[in-house]
Amino acid sequence: VDSALVQALRRGDWVMLDSLSAARSDVIERILSLAESPQKLHLFESPQNEMLQTGKGIHPEFRLFATINPARRKQTQLSAAFLNRVISIWLPEIDHSAVTRLQQSPDSSLTDTELYELVVFQMHSVAASRALGKVLVKFHCAL
Repeated sequence: VDSALVQALRRGDWVMLDSLSAARSDVIERILSLAESPQKLHLFESPQNEMLQTGKGIHPEFRLFATINPARRKQTQLSAAFLNRVISIWLPEIDHSAVTRLQQSPDSSLTDTELYELVVFQMHSVAASRALGKVLVKFHCAL
């Protein structure tokens, strides 16, 4: 039986790994190949010792997102190899009143916030940055 991650790879789902820096370093290094182009993941645990690659087991629409909290005390230092393969977006801490306002407002007013504009600006080279910006700001406010 495939894990949730492998199922997502095959279906082309978007996966959010929350607090990735809290994971063990061997786990982080294991998913490092998913941040490469083309993406790949060797399934050592499978009876077939399968190697998944973009277009061959990894759906082309699969996307991997991760969050980290640099203020966390017990965290794994992300390697330079990992950081060189990802797009990093830093979001400032949101005050409580802003979180409440964003949680209660409809999507249309979400795009009127400075935080949304900051996220979209930092992701200007990413396709669908505006749609992804909405998701990231909503996620950030939910934390």
